[in-house]
Amino acid sequence: MFLCYNFKLIDAGWSSLVARWAHNPKVEGSNPSPATKFSKWPCGGVAQVVRAHGSYPCCPGFESLLRYHLINMIFKNFQENQSTFKLVKKNDKILIGLSGGPDSAALLFCLNKIKEKFNLELFGISINYHLRGIDSDLDLKAAKSLSKKYNIKFFDFKLNPSELKLLKKGNIQDNARNFRFNIFLKAMEELGIEKLALGHNLDDRVETIIMNILRGCSPRGLIGLEPISNFPWKKSFKIIRPLLTSTKSEILEFCSNKKIPFRIDKSNLDTKYLRNRIRNNLIPYIDENYKIDLKKNLAFISELLYNHYKFFDKIIGEKFKQLLNSHSESFIELSIKDLRKNTPYIRSLIYLTAIERLQGTRLGIYSNHLNRIDELIQSRKGTVQINLPNDIVIEKSYNNLRFGFYWEFESSTGVVSELRIFNTGDYKYLNYKISIKLIQKSKVRYSKNSEYFSAAILKYPLLIRTRCPGDKIIPFHRKRPVKVKKLLIDLKIEKRSRDMIPLIFSDSGELIYILGIKRSNFAAIDEKSKEVVKISFKKYR
Repeated sequence: MFLCYNFKLIDAGWSSLVARWAHNPKVEGSNPSPATKFSKWPCGGVAQVVRAHGSYPCCPGFESLLRYHLINMIFKNFQENQSTFKLVKKNDKILIGLSGGPDSAALLFCLNKIKEKFNLELFGISINYHLRGIDSDLDLKAAKSLSKKYNIKFFDFKLNPSELKLLKKGNIQDNARNFRFNIFLKAMEELGIEKLALGHNLDDRVETIIMNILRGCSPRGLIGLEPISNFPWKKSFKIIRPLLTSTKSEILEFCSNKKIPFRIDKSNLDTKYLRNRIRNNLIPYIDENYKIDLKKNLAFISELLYNHYKFFDKIIGEKFKQLLNSHSESFIELSIKDLRKNTPYIRSLIYLTAIERLQGTRLGIYSNHLNRIDELIQSRKGTVQINLPNDIVIEKSYNNLRFGFYWEFESSTGVVSELRIFNTGDYKYLNYKISIKLIQKSKVRYSKNSEYFSAAILKYPLLIRTRCPGDKIIPFHRKRPVKVKKLLIDLKIEKRSRDMIPLIFSDSGELIYILGIKRSNFAAIDEKSKEVVKISFKKYR
């Protein structure tokens, strides 16, 4: 019987592959179906492997061994994932997304099993979208009851009428996900929690991979869901998925045998949603008609690519640093000249890295988005932008490719703020430190960060501001005025930079200096000049 116990049970989805111990290949007087095959066991007899929907024949001995193996497989998989990916650490505070279904119920059971060992503080959270009438209320009640059973703090949220109206506009599943993660984020910030545990299983991972393929994903999309990933919009927070290597049917059997209460979401059968059509129609059709285990094969590819990218990400990370011109929490600038030296595939990985560093995830970015970004760096236009999901804007401006949120690219043309200068000294304006000093003509030392004016002509107060439409300057050694905008475009100054360059005006209102770019004829130093006004600056990143 020991050899029989070592039989590897491979689940093919919502339905199970189960083994029946029998001495007669014919079971219940019927012929084996196409899905049935026979093979000799080392210990004698015949094993019949049949597809069944979560049920086992009454066979003494062997049935109990299989059940024992299956029941304990979930927690074993959970422990292996914990050991491999270090999902949970000592003294962690973890928020668990509870839906009332079997996945989150099994997740809570497993986390509770290691609660004392890791000194964990567990919290449950559930959201009622009011989309399924009484079932929504019952799901919430089940989640609350489960939290009480395991003695963890529980928080429930219900959408108000205005939120519900927004939810129903467009793709309900995508909108629900955005609502859900916004609520998770607020709860985690208020409770001081940095880790969210979700009950995604192997079925979810495979379905996500297929959805990504249908939408035109990059190779990275073939990983599907990851065991641990950054939280959207908050890179310091993490999402863990400890049950990602267990199938839905295994989890159902586990909950049933451990007497863990759960509810089934009937909306999972509604084929108007793409994921449900994949789950209920496409995967079973491929399995039945092509005689392959699609879930097993895609899971293998997912694991392979996950390990590949974990290694490859280090290489791309180093490449990304070499291309980085400047960055902040919500803004990244890369060198287009250096980007072009890489292959299109490497460039696409660099784009994904930039996006992930901005929003904490690559979710929602597909091949069409990456192609549009790549088209930007080939554009001959001075400045051009594209919009991506989640408020991300990509801008190509001369030799720079910028990634940021839309508010980073809002034009500041016009008076952002004014600074009046009544005497010499050091002044801070935007991200510049501007120094104005009175020095002897003999001490003049020209540099790209300084300019000099005749003290006999230049009078206070001076005015510093950003450009406005119609601003003009008479450049040094020229007689006719030129528009500031045209001058900056001719010098190939990026649009975003153009709107943030300080302009210095004389007391009479004449533009005398575009900081670090061009000075005017006004107050030029001549032979009669003895004292001069030095205007210098330093720019902060």
